[in-house]
This record gives sequence, C-alpha cells and structure tokens, in this order.
Amino acid sequence: HDTRVMHISGSNWGASNERFLNASYAFTSFAPIWGWATWKRAWGHYDYELQSWSRIKASGLASGMSVTPKFRRLLERDWRLVLEGKGTWDHQWQYTVLRHYGLSAIPSCNLVKNIGFREDGAQLQRQDSLFCRLPLETLALPLSHPPEVCRNASVETVFEKIYWQKLAWPAEIYRTLIRLPILGNLLQALWHIVAPKHS
Repeated sequence: HDTRVMHISGSNWGASNERFLNASYAFTSFAPIWGWATWKRAWGHYDYELQSWSRIKASGLASGMSVTPKFRRLLERDWRLVLEGKGTWDHQWQYTVLRHYGLSAIPSCNLVKNIGFREDGAQLQRQDSLFCRLPLETLALPLSHPPEVCRNASVETVFEKIYWQKLAWPAEIYRTLIRLPILGNLLQALWHIVAPKHS
C-alpha cells in the first residue's frame, strides 16, 4: 500500500547478499524488467512519449533524480534515443519511476532466467557473458523485510556498474569489434578470462 513502491523485480544482477543487510529484498531507484510487476496506480504515470522530459531537463530538475550523475547521463542517452524513435518501452518506464521518485523492490537473489538469448530472440540473439551466468535461485520464506522503505545505495551501485558495462560507449565499441571474424573470437576469449565478478 506504499505508493512510493512502483515496481517489483525478479532480477538480481549479481548484487551479493551482504548488500541487502539481512533482508530478503532491497529498494532501489532502478527498475529491471526481467520478471517484473507493477500496479495500475503506478502504470498510470507511464510516459511513453517522454512528454515531460524536455521540460524537466531544461529546468535543471533532472539533477535531482535519485541516481548518480554518471548513471543519469547514460539513462539520458536512452531517453534521447526514444525521442528519436529508437529504443524500447522500458526506457520510458525507468524514466517514469525516476521522475516520480519511485522505488523498485529487488530480491537478494536472482529469481528469473532470461531464455530469450537465441537466434530468433526479439532483442537478444546471442548468449550474454554476464546475464547467462546468473544462477536461478529461490528466496527463503518467510521473507525478511527491510526495516525502512528507502533506497539501498549499495545495491544500486552494482546495478549502475553493470548497466555501464553493458550499455555505455565502451560496450558499443566492443559489440562492434566482436562482430569481426578473427578479432571477435579473440575478444570473447579474453573477456571470459578477465570478466569482472560483481558482488
């Protein structure tokens, strides 16, 4: 019944259990959309056209969004793509949650597995080196609730780091190079050796 909570996610992108401070879940400003749910009251704020974004950006109010400036700049790139007719619907949903200072409930272990990494996938046609390694787990019952309904910056730090590695300009360059026949194979082999472990 707390209207600050706009999103429930089944995804944990590798944040260690210690970051959840002995709770079964944490609240963040980031809203992962693999295995998720919301309420009609929250979805009513969804701004598919991002009609308010130019006004919020021009006024300087965007700097008050509850993410770090570095993370916000990356999200702003996603919102610019939406306005150019690109991107997917979830960029607008992330914007909606941030614009309304909403919270997302994130589980302390990963509860979903994306089975869409295949050639006929709508968005992702190949295996992902990070997300395919996430184990499918189960939350212990009864749930242990966080004592406060507020952002867990420690969990959010992991999500920001992964989002940057997967979608920022270095990742774009990597995805371009990996399509090259010989260089691509070398880069994949190197990635499996030095791939960061998130905690």
